[in-house]
Amino acid sequence: MSAAYGSIATVIGRWRLRRAGRVDGVLQVGTSYRVRHDNLVSFEDMTIPQAMLSEQTNWHLMTFPQYRRRASRQRAVYRTVSGAAFTTSWASTSAVQECGLDPRRAYEVGIGVNFPGVPAEDRDWTVPKFLFLARVWETKGVPTVVEAFRKIREKHPKSELHLVGGHPEITEPGVYGHGPVSISDPESARTVSRIWSTVTCLVVPSVFEAAGIVFAEAKHAGVPSIGGNLGGASDVIGSAGLTVDPGDVDGLADAMLRMCDPDVAKKFATNALASAPEYTWTSVVSKIRDIYTDASGPR
Repeated sequence: MSAAYGSIATVIGRWRLRRAGRVDGVLQVGTSYRVRHDNLVSFEDMTIPQAMLSEQTNWHLMTFPQYRRRASRQRAVYRTVSGAAFTTSWASTSAVQECGLDPRRAYEVGIGVNFPGVPAEDRDWTVPKFLFLARVWETKGVPTVVEAFRKIREKHPKSELHLVGGHPEITEPGVYGHGPVSISDPESARTVSRIWSTVTCLVVPSVFEAAGIVFAEAKHAGVPSIGGNLGGASDVIGSAGLTVDPGDVDGLADAMLRMCDPDVAKKFATNALASAPEYTWTSVVSKIRDIYTDASGPR
Protein backbone atom coordinates (compact mmCIF):
# COMPACT_ATOMS: atom_id res chain seq x y z
CA MET A 1 0.00 0.00 0.00
CA SER A 2 1.17 3.52 -0.76
CA ALA A 3 2.58 5.86 1.84
CA ALA A 4 -0.39 8.19 1.23
CA TYR A 5 -2.85 5.42 2.02
CA GLY A 6 -0.95 4.56 5.18
CA SER A 7 -0.97 8.19 6.31
CA ILE A 8 -4.71 8.52 5.71
CA ALA A 9 -5.41 5.23 7.48
CA THR A 10 -3.28 6.42 10.43
CA VAL A 11 -5.29 9.64 10.77
CA ILE A 12 -8.62 7.80 10.51
CA GLY A 13 -7.54 5.08 12.91
CA ARG A 14 -6.40 7.51 15.57
CA TRP A 15 -9.56 9.61 15.16
CA ARG A 16 -11.78 6.56 15.61
CA LEU A 17 -9.81 5.46 18.63
CA ARG A 18 -10.26 8.88 20.26
CA ARG A 19 -13.99 8.77 19.56
CA ALA A 20 -14.24 5.30 21.12
CA GLY A 21 -13.06 6.67 24.46
CA ARG A 22 -11.41 4.34 26.93
CA VAL A 23 -10.75 0.84 25.56
CA ASP A 24 -8.82 -1.99 27.18
CA GLY A 25 -7.01 -3.04 24.04
CA VAL A 26 -6.74 -2.43 20.31
CA LEU A 27 -6.42 -4.98 17.51
CA GLN A 28 -4.69 -3.51 14.46
CA VAL A 29 -5.25 -5.51 11.28
CA GLY A 30 -2.20 -4.94 9.10
CA THR A 31 0.75 -2.61 9.64
CA SER A 32 0.28 -0.11 6.83
CA TYR A 33 -0.83 2.47 9.41
CA ARG A 34 -0.07 3.33 13.03
CA VAL A 35 -2.26 3.88 16.05
CA ARG A 36 -1.19 4.38 19.66
CA HIS A 37 -2.38 2.38 22.64
CA ASP A 38 -0.73 0.81 25.67
CA ASN A 39 -2.21 -2.60 24.81
CA LEU A 40 -1.93 -2.87 21.03
CA VAL A 41 -1.88 -6.17 19.11
CA SER A 42 -1.33 -6.43 15.36
CA PHE A 43 -2.69 -9.20 13.11
CA GLU A 44 -1.21 -10.19 9.72
CA ASP A 45 -0.70 -13.10 7.34
CA MET A 46 2.71 -12.02 5.99
CA THR A 47 5.44 -9.42 6.25
CA ILE A 48 6.57 -6.87 3.67
CA PRO A 49 9.71 -8.87 2.72
CA GLN A 50 7.49 -11.89 2.10
CA ALA A 51 4.98 -9.89 0.07
CA MET A 52 7.81 -8.71 -2.16
CA LEU A 53 8.42 -12.33 -3.19
CA SER A 54 5.06 -12.65 -4.88
CA GLU A 55 3.98 -11.14 -8.18
CA GLN A 56 0.45 -12.03 -7.12
CA THR A 57 0.43 -9.27 -4.49
CA ASN A 58 1.89 -6.56 -6.80
CA TRP A 59 4.24 -5.52 -3.99
CA HIS A 60 7.16 -6.22 -6.33
CA LEU A 61 6.05 -3.22 -8.43
CA MET A 62 7.03 -0.77 -5.67
CA THR A 63 10.09 1.37 -6.08
CA PHE A 64 12.86 0.91 -3.54
CA PRO A 65 12.05 4.17 -1.70
CA GLN A 66 8.39 3.08 -1.45
CA TYR A 67 9.42 -0.34 -0.15
CA ARG A 68 11.79 1.24 2.38
CA ARG A 69 9.07 3.54 3.74
CA ARG A 70 6.53 0.72 3.94
CA ALA A 71 8.98 -1.65 5.60
CA SER A 72 10.02 1.08 8.04
CA ARG A 73 6.41 1.61 9.08
CA GLN A 74 5.95 -2.12 9.68
CA ARG A 75 9.06 -2.24 11.81
CA ALA A 76 7.82 0.79 13.78
CA VAL A 77 4.56 -1.00 14.54
CA TYR A 78 6.40 -4.11 15.65
CA ARG A 79 8.45 -2.03 18.08
CA THR A 80 5.35 -0.67 19.83
CA VAL A 81 2.90 -3.59 19.93
CA SER A 82 2.25 -5.65 23.04
CA GLY A 83 2.06 -8.63 20.72
CA ALA A 84 2.06 -9.40 17.00
CA ALA A 85 -0.35 -12.13 15.91
CA PHE A 86 0.28 -14.08 12.71
CA THR A 87 -1.70 -16.69 10.84
CA THR A 88 1.32 -18.99 10.38
CA SER A 89 4.78 -19.68 11.71
CA TRP A 90 6.05 -18.80 8.23
CA ALA A 91 4.92 -15.20 8.77
CA SER A 92 5.98 -14.92 12.41
CA THR A 93 9.46 -16.25 11.62
CA SER A 94 9.92 -13.61 8.94
CA ALA A 95 8.77 -10.87 11.32
CA VAL A 96 11.41 -11.91 13.83
CA GLN A 97 14.27 -12.66 11.45
CA GLU A 98 13.70 -10.00 8.77
CA CYS A 99 11.73 -7.22 10.49
CA GLY A 100 13.29 -7.00 13.94
CA LEU A 101 10.25 -8.15 15.93
CA ASP A 102 11.09 -9.23 19.48
CA PRO A 103 10.47 -13.01 19.42
CA ARG A 104 8.72 -12.71 22.80
CA ARG A 105 6.07 -10.62 21.07
CA ALA A 106 5.44 -13.04 18.19
CA TYR A 107 2.33 -15.22 18.38
CA GLU A 108 0.87 -17.73 15.91
CA VAL A 109 -2.93 -17.73 16.09
CA GLY A 110 -3.91 -19.55 12.89
CA ILE A 111 -6.92 -18.82 10.68
CA GLY A 112 -10.61 -19.63 10.62
CA VAL A 113 -12.98 -20.80 7.91
CA ASN A 114 -15.69 -18.97 6.01
CA PHE A 115 -17.50 -22.10 4.89
CA PRO A 116 -17.01 -25.02 7.30
CA GLY A 117 -17.83 -28.16 5.36
CA VAL A 118 -19.40 -31.18 7.02
CA PRO A 119 -17.55 -34.49 6.67
CA ALA A 120 -19.42 -37.14 4.67
CA GLU A 121 -20.06 -40.44 6.41
CA ASP A 122 -20.31 -42.42 3.15
CA ARG A 123 -17.54 -40.87 1.06
CA ASP A 124 -16.36 -43.20 -1.73
CA TRP A 125 -12.57 -43.27 -1.61
CA THR A 126 -12.20 -45.89 -4.38
CA VAL A 127 -12.67 -43.37 -7.21
CA PRO A 128 -10.25 -40.39 -7.01
CA LYS A 129 -12.15 -37.11 -7.18
CA PHE A 130 -10.06 -33.95 -7.00
CA LEU A 131 -11.33 -30.46 -6.24
CA PHE A 132 -9.88 -27.11 -7.25
CA LEU A 133 -11.60 -24.24 -5.43
CA ALA A 134 -10.47 -20.62 -5.86
CA ARG A 135 -11.79 -17.28 -7.10
CA VAL A 136 -8.89 -16.88 -9.54
CA TRP A 137 -7.42 -19.61 -11.65
CA GLU A 138 -3.97 -18.99 -13.10
CA THR A 139 -2.11 -17.84 -9.97
CA LYS A 140 -3.83 -20.59 -7.99
CA GLY A 141 -2.44 -23.23 -10.32
CA VAL A 142 -5.31 -24.45 -12.50
CA PRO A 143 -3.15 -24.90 -15.64
CA THR A 144 -0.76 -27.09 -13.64
CA VAL A 145 -3.63 -29.02 -12.09
CA VAL A 146 -5.27 -29.77 -15.44
CA GLU A 147 -2.00 -30.91 -16.99
CA ALA A 148 -1.19 -33.13 -14.00
CA PHE A 149 -4.72 -34.55 -14.04
CA ARG A 150 -4.18 -35.80 -17.59
CA LYS A 151 -1.41 -38.01 -16.22
CA ILE A 152 -3.73 -39.27 -13.48
CA ARG A 153 -6.40 -40.21 -16.01
CA GLU A 154 -3.91 -42.44 -17.79
CA LYS A 155 -3.70 -44.64 -14.68
CA HIS A 156 -7.14 -43.96 -13.21
CA PRO A 157 -9.56 -43.53 -16.14
CA LYS A 158 -12.56 -42.98 -13.86
CA SER A 159 -10.94 -40.21 -11.82
CA GLU A 160 -12.57 -36.78 -11.77
CA LEU A 161 -11.45 -33.17 -11.41
CA HIS A 162 -14.01 -30.62 -10.22
CA LEU A 163 -13.27 -26.91 -10.80
CA VAL A 164 -15.06 -24.36 -8.64
CA GLY A 165 -14.47 -20.61 -8.92
CA GLY A 166 -13.15 -18.25 -11.55
CA HIS A 167 -11.89 -20.75 -14.10
CA PRO A 168 -12.17 -20.71 -17.90
CA GLU A 169 -14.22 -23.29 -19.74
CA ILE A 170 -12.17 -26.46 -19.94
CA THR A 171 -13.22 -29.40 -22.08
CA GLU A 172 -11.27 -32.39 -20.86
CA PRO A 173 -12.29 -35.98 -20.09
CA GLY A 174 -13.20 -36.23 -16.42
CA VAL A 175 -13.08 -32.46 -15.80
CA TYR A 176 -16.25 -30.82 -14.48
CA GLY A 177 -16.54 -27.03 -14.28
CA HIS A 178 -18.94 -25.54 -11.74
CA GLY A 179 -18.04 -21.87 -12.19
CA PRO A 180 -17.99 -19.19 -9.50
CA VAL A 181 -20.00 -19.64 -6.33
CA SER A 182 -20.91 -17.42 -3.39
CA ILE A 183 -21.34 -18.76 0.13
CA SER A 184 -23.88 -16.00 0.76
CA ASP A 185 -26.13 -17.52 -1.90
CA PRO A 186 -28.09 -20.54 -0.54
CA GLU A 187 -28.01 -22.40 -3.86
CA SER A 188 -24.26 -21.89 -4.21
CA ALA A 189 -23.73 -22.98 -0.62
CA ARG A 190 -25.63 -26.20 -1.29
CA THR A 191 -23.55 -26.82 -4.41
CA VAL A 192 -20.28 -26.36 -2.51
CA SER A 193 -21.50 -28.63 0.31
CA ARG A 194 -22.44 -31.34 -2.17
CA ILE A 195 -19.05 -31.15 -3.89
CA TRP A 196 -17.15 -31.27 -0.58
CA SER A 197 -19.10 -34.40 0.37
CA THR A 198 -18.00 -36.31 -2.73
CA VAL A 199 -14.40 -35.30 -3.47
CA THR A 200 -11.40 -37.18 -2.08
CA CYS A 201 -8.71 -34.47 -2.29
CA LEU A 202 -8.39 -30.69 -2.58
CA VAL A 203 -5.74 -29.50 -5.06
CA VAL A 204 -4.77 -25.81 -5.04
CA PRO A 205 -1.02 -25.54 -5.84
CA SER A 206 -0.90 -21.74 -5.75
CA VAL A 207 2.04 -19.79 -7.11
CA PHE A 208 2.04 -18.05 -3.72
CA GLU A 209 -0.25 -18.48 -0.70
CA ALA A 210 0.08 -16.52 2.53
CA ALA A 211 -2.01 -19.07 4.43
CA GLY A 212 -4.96 -20.53 2.52
CA ILE A 213 -8.36 -20.58 4.21
CA VAL A 214 -9.50 -23.19 1.69
CA PHE A 215 -7.09 -25.72 3.24
CA ALA A 216 -8.67 -25.14 6.63
CA GLU A 217 -12.09 -25.61 5.07
CA ALA A 218 -10.90 -28.91 3.62
CA LYS A 219 -10.01 -30.05 7.12
CA HIS A 220 -13.54 -29.37 8.33
CA ALA A 221 -14.88 -31.36 5.38
CA GLY A 222 -12.56 -34.27 6.19
CA VAL A 223 -10.69 -33.94 2.90
CA PRO A 224 -6.88 -34.08 2.44
CA SER A 225 -5.11 -31.29 0.56
CA ILE A 226 -2.32 -30.69 -1.92
CA GLY A 227 -0.98 -27.13 -1.99
CA GLY A 228 1.99 -25.09 -3.13
CA ASN A 229 5.05 -24.80 -0.88
CA LEU A 230 5.74 -21.09 -1.45
CA GLY A 231 4.20 -19.19 1.44
CA GLY A 232 2.39 -20.32 4.56
CA ALA A 233 0.12 -23.02 3.10
CA SER A 234 2.42 -25.76 4.42
CA ASP A 235 1.67 -24.59 7.96
CA VAL A 236 -2.08 -24.80 7.41
CA ILE A 237 -2.03 -28.13 5.58
CA GLY A 238 0.35 -29.72 8.06
CA SER A 239 -0.13 -33.48 8.36
CA ALA A 240 -3.41 -33.30 6.43
CA GLY A 241 -1.79 -33.39 3.01
CA LEU A 242 1.15 -32.63 0.77
CA THR A 243 2.84 -29.60 -0.78
CA VAL A 244 4.64 -29.29 -4.10
CA ASP A 245 6.68 -26.73 -6.02
CA PRO A 246 4.34 -24.33 -7.87
CA GLY A 247 4.26 -25.10 -11.58
CA ASP A 248 5.84 -28.55 -11.18
CA VAL A 249 3.49 -30.74 -13.22
CA ASP A 250 5.34 -34.00 -12.55
CA GLY A 251 5.63 -33.28 -8.84
CA LEU A 252 1.94 -32.46 -8.62
CA ALA A 253 1.01 -35.58 -10.59
CA ASP A 254 3.06 -37.70 -8.18
CA ALA A 255 1.29 -36.13 -5.19
CA MET A 256 -2.13 -36.62 -6.79
CA LEU A 257 -1.22 -40.20 -7.62
CA ARG A 258 -0.44 -40.82 -3.93
CA MET A 259 -3.88 -39.49 -3.06
CA CYS A 260 -5.44 -41.99 -5.47
CA ASP A 261 -4.61 -44.70 -2.95
CA PRO A 262 -7.70 -44.90 -0.71
CA ASP A 263 -5.67 -45.86 2.36
CA VAL A 264 -3.30 -42.93 1.92
CA ALA A 265 -6.11 -40.44 1.30
CA LYS A 266 -8.09 -41.69 4.30
CA LYS A 267 -5.04 -41.39 6.55
CA PHE A 268 -4.56 -37.75 5.57
CA ALA A 269 -8.30 -37.19 5.97
CA THR A 270 -8.14 -38.53 9.52
CA ASN A 271 -5.36 -36.06 10.27
CA ALA A 272 -7.44 -33.30 8.70
CA LEU A 273 -10.45 -33.93 10.92
CA ALA A 274 -8.25 -34.20 14.02
CA SER A 275 -6.81 -30.71 13.49
CA ALA A 276 -9.99 -29.06 12.18
CA PRO A 277 -11.13 -27.70 15.61
CA GLU A 278 -8.01 -25.52 15.69
CA TYR A 279 -9.14 -23.72 12.55
CA THR A 280 -12.11 -21.59 13.54
CA TRP A 281 -12.38 -17.84 13.95
CA THR A 282 -13.52 -18.49 17.51
CA SER A 283 -10.19 -20.19 18.17
CA VAL A 284 -8.30 -17.31 16.53
CA VAL A 285 -10.13 -14.73 18.65
CA SER A 286 -9.45 -16.76 21.80
CA LYS A 287 -5.72 -16.87 21.04
CA ILE A 288 -5.61 -13.15 20.31
CA ARG A 289 -7.46 -12.44 23.54
CA ASP A 290 -4.83 -14.44 25.40
CA ILE A 291 -2.12 -12.15 24.00
CA TYR A 292 -3.66 -9.20 25.83
CA THR A 293 -3.66 -11.10 29.09
CA ASP A 294 -0.29 -12.81 28.69
CA ALA A 295 1.47 -11.63 31.82
CA SER A 296 4.80 -13.00 30.62
CA GLY A 297 4.80 -10.89 27.45
CA PRO A 298 6.48 -7.46 27.46
CA ARG A 299 4.29 -4.40 27.85
